[in-house]
Amino acid sequence: MGSVTRKPRATAAEQRRPAIEAKLLEATERLLSDGTAYTELSIQQLCSEAGIARSTFYVYFRDKADLVARLAEEMVGQLSEAASTWWQPGASREELLAATRRVIEIYRAHGALFAALTETAAYDVEMRRMQVALVERNARPLGELISAGKRNGTVRDVHTAETVAALSWMLQGSCYHLALGAREDELDRIAEAVTGIIWHSIYPDPEADRPKPGRS
Repeated sequence: MGSVTRKPRATAAEQRRPAIEAKLLEATERLLSDGTAYTELSIQQLCSEAGIARSTFYVYFRDKADLVARLAEEMVGQLSEAASTWWQPGASREELLAATRRVIEIYRAHGALFAALTETAAYDVEMRRMQVALVERNARPLGELISAGKRNGTVRDVHTAETVAALSWMLQGSCYHLALGAREDELDRIAEAVTGIIWHSIYPDPEADRPKPGRS
């Protein structure tokens, strides 16, 4: 009888990682929301706010930049899941609108963290590289959708790379800047506007090729 390869059990530290990360995410966003600049945040301050020991922090993260990178990854994961409908061939405009609304909610919920990433990226090369990588990660499925759609005729004959880049950065800027302090009805209008821009940028308008009444 062949041997059975068992999956190694997670260590105690690995089992605690999700809870520790959640505490640090909440602590980081509370401090940033209260007006503390990212550059002024100390490891001790973060640990005190999260209610964990400083030594525990270093079990999971090398430094503050490593923590922020992990938090950014968590946020991008949420954005990717929320926007997944956008990458499904044949999705209706109503489905895409609902997905856009979920994306906007995530940007609003993590506005303080995203602001810290954006502001720090202006002068920190590593943070800028991280921000670009995160945008490109979310943009990749859009590029695949456009490339496939161009082959089967369901997508406009656009410049794929340039369209993906323009829409991705527009989506990020719009969802973040316009959502700050917006009311629910304003968020609905933002979602409708963003969805319309992306929809008309990618998909042909079937009405455009139909003859207009009274015209030959």
